[in-house]
Amino acid sequence: MFIVLEGLEGSGKSTQARLLSEQLTAANIPNLNTRQPTASPIGAMAREFTQGKFGNLQNETVGLLFAADRFQHFTHEIAPALLLGQFVVCDRYYYSNMAYQGVDDAVLERIVDYNQAVRNAKIPDVTFFLDVTPDECIRRITATRDEISIYDTLSNLEQLRERYFATFRRLEKSDNIVIVTTDGLNEVEVCNKIWGELASITGDKI
Repeated sequence: MFIVLEGLEGSGKSTQARLLSEQLTAANIPNLNTRQPTASPIGAMAREFTQGKFGNLQNETVGLLFAADRFQHFTHEIAPALLLGQFVVCDRYYYSNMAYQGVDDAVLERIVDYNQAVRNAKIPDVTFFLDVTPDECIRRITATRDEISIYDTLSNLEQLRERYFATFRRLEKSDNIVIVTTDGLNEVEVCNKIWGELASITGDKI
């Protein structure tokens, strides 16, 4: 299975990707835990942009940069792991690209097009979106991080959450997206909730 974890910065998706990978390993299920942007030269450029290290790049230039990193990542890491019969757990995928750079309906359609090659090759079997309020995300970010992204303001996170849901509406007929509400849950409880959803999808075969 190809499993994606999505969410705003501070939503806990990286933690949940790690915990899910650990749980799969404990169940003797071979798996690859990976993330985007990657550590490749293209992915490094994408990360540097989010840290404000570039000038005023055009929004769609950034969208193409993330899409290029994704294509390389899928071709050289994700697809080979799936062919070996491994589960793949990916922290962020093209949904982030669409939410972050899809600033209006017309641009969103073009961002979808930029990612069409990987969509044609393999749509994730399930995508879990960790729905955490922007206020809570900001609280976590400021409490735990020394370096923050250019996107990490309350107003930006509120807009991004809206764009994520616009993206999900756009893809609802083709992609299996599960919204995971995490209000009042600790990280282990969230992991158990995701595992329960995964068990339901696979017919308790994990």
